[in-house]
Amino acid sequence: MTETVLRVEEAVTVASGQLRAGGLEPAPALLCEAQQPVVMLVEDDRAIGCMYSVGLEVLGFQVLLLNDVSAVFLQVDKDIPDVVVLDFDLGGIITGVDVLENLRLDRRTAHLPAFILSNHLGDLDGQIDRAFAAGAVAWLVKSKTSPADLGGRISEALASI
Repeated sequence: MTETVLRVEEAVTVASGQLRAGGLEPAPALLCEAQQPVVMLVEDDRAIGCMYSVGLEVLGFQVLLLNDVSAVFLQVDKDIPDVVVLDFDLGGIITGVDVLENLRLDRRTAHLPAFILSNHLGDLDGQIDRAFAAGAVAWLVKSKTSPADLGGRISEALASI
């Protein structure tokens, strides 16, 4: 357990250093946690989810990391996030695009900024077109998108609404 805690602390330290090296600074601490933009990150791979979660938290976002599709809709019933980031391949027959299409059917989530973050290229099977038709802001490739890059895209999307 201690080793796990140290790894998370090391990840936060490394993420902070990488942000600064890249010319980005973590968002200043906010007086009220409710003011932090809430990102619902849906990722079935826990390690990848944790990496993005830690990186976004360092940037000043509050992250709800979910690894189960049903948890998305349960969470939406409790609280609406400010933005949604969905993996395409969620480990079952339901994809991130399916989840996005369903979120668009609910008036509370119909206009949420949403991103697909995946290594599934989606260009050969029409999934990118489906995602954009459902209102995705962007289809981001994980292997080319750092947590800092994702945070920047999220900040841009939130600033435009």
